Amino acid sequence: MTLQLPPSRGQSSRPLVPNMLTTPSAALHRAGIAILLQVVSLDSPIAIYIAWIVAQTGLSAPDHPPIHFVTPAEMAIRHGSPENSGLELQALYNRNEGSIYLPQEWRTNDLRQKSALLHELVHHVQRFNKMELSCLAALERQAYDLQIKWLREQGVNNPYDQNKRAQHLLGKHLS
Repeated sequence: MTLQLPPSRGQSSRPLVPNMLTTPSAALHRAGIAILLQVVSLDSPIAIYIAWIVAQTGLSAPDHPPIHFVTPAEMAIRHGSPENSGLELQALYNRNEGSIYLPQEWRTNDLRQKSALLHELVHHVQRFNKMELSCLAALERQAYDLQIKWLREQGVNNPYDQNKRAQHLLGKHLS
């Protein structure tokens, strides 16, 4: 089995590294991102994030999920919260649809927002690989752990400052 990059629009899947890696391995984790960035088009952050998640987990890479930009009110409703709850949602993943929802004001240059997208892409990879863990919190734990690791790789010394609200919400899921 050759690791495949998810197709970009208008392209078919292509091998991650031709004939070099046939299974997820420790070598992929070590060589990892430098190789991935050489073969992944830099104009596709979703492909880069999915490739990074695959390198970290050894899971298979899915196609890109549909991404919808919605109002804060719609984000709250999709989350199951009242529209005026004051909850500041960064992103949502709909497991049934396989879709990601981002706020309309989402910015590509905001590290916190990029990490939230990566978090939701972890859920997309989990869904594609049919991961069923003991509870929803276990799926969240993996997504938060990878989000924190990614933030550290981006040079954030204390990623928990970037994710205080996320930690609070995760604590609610675990209690």
